[in-house]
Amino acid sequence: MKALTFLFSIITLSISSLAQWTEPVSGVSSDLNDVHFPTSLVGYAVGEGGSLIKSVDAGDNWTVLSSGSTASLQGVHFTSEDIGFIVGDNTMLTTTDGGTNWQTVSLPVSEILMDIEFTNATTGFCVGAGGTLLKTTDGGANWTIKDSDCDRYLSKIQFPTTNVGYATSKGYNSNFIKTTDGGETWFNDTIDANLIFGSFESVYFMDENTGLIGSWYIYGLVKTTDGGANWVDVSGTESPDLYSIDFANGSVGFAGGINGLVMTTIDAGDNWTSETIGNNVLALQALSSTTVICVGAAGYIAKKENATSSIVPDQPISISIYPNPSTGTFTIQTNSTGNKTYKLYSSDGKLIESLSSTDLSQSINIQQDSGIYLLEVTSEKESEVFRVVVE
Repeated sequence: MKALTFLFSIITLSISSLAQWTEPVSGVSSDLNDVHFPTSLVGYAVGEGGSLIKSVDAGDNWTVLSSGSTASLQGVHFTSEDIGFIVGDNTMLTTTDGGTNWQTVSLPVSEILMDIEFTNATTGFCVGAGGTLLKTTDGGANWTIKDSDCDRYLSKIQFPTTNVGYATSKGYNSNFIKTTDGGETWFNDTIDANLIFGSFESVYFMDENTGLIGSWYIYGLVKTTDGGANWVDVSGTESPDLYSIDFANGSVGFAGGINGLVMTTIDAGDNWTSETIGNNVLALQALSSTTVICVGAAGYIAKKENATSSIVPDQPISISIYPNPSTGTFTIQTNSTGNKTYKLYSSDGKLIESLSSTDLSQSINIQQDSGIYLLEVTSEKESEVFRVVVE
């Protein structure tokens, strides 16, 4: 029996040079803990010592504003370009003129506040230490206490719909809380410590059932597709310590954390690619499916456009064989960089040779008699059989 010889060709893959990070000057040196863009152009970031900055050009340039506070500002949310709220320590401030002037909001609690989110112009929520959970239905003028069913440090809150919302807690073996009635009632739940056992610092749900929670210190990233009843580990090999997760749509999302880690997904969080930027990422926002803004330690800001241009989505394997018929030498072209097994059979079903490869393009020399052969190509997902004719 003569050998089946594979002559490998080299395929050079280039990553788009358009996907570059820029590092705009923030104008502050304190940690920036949160960022929010209510529109595609106008955005705000807040941080330690009452730090407050604003952009009106999608994060390319920033202006330092005065919050009138020295608090450790942890959360920011604007319901329009001009109307917004910031929280930190035991303080909530509001503006109606795009951050030029701020007024203190009277609250029924004195706990440290960590995050704030509005589901529309009138309905909003705020979370903080000791299980603090506040709700407003009049645009933030008045806030009422809601029972969070949790006595822990609530770190983040997010509503994928007006009725369904989730919040996470800090500390070891953290938990999350959920509402299904617009924040009127909440119930406490946990995630298997074998999947994630850290301080839950980030949460994002694409819809009422599908979402992710990330942790810090003891790393973890988990995903649910049934509203939190069951979770799976999607952290891969990254061991991510995460502070922030945000999605542009139901498929494209970003996560950021310690040591400048930025992760990107285009399949709703099932798989991630990662890269490292210049400082710890404490918060990020997806401005679109291709643009992400990160803020972090020591006033650091980073922006990336065409952020998903170099990520190739998972797709069915495509195979072409040419020339066919041939004189015994032909090329197999695929779109899969995964492992593929090639098995060559004679027309009576006898296995002639079996080889594996991850190359995209290969030349094959069948040193056999003229006739019809069967080539079986098996990838990680599927298998196809092709008729190869040797003249």
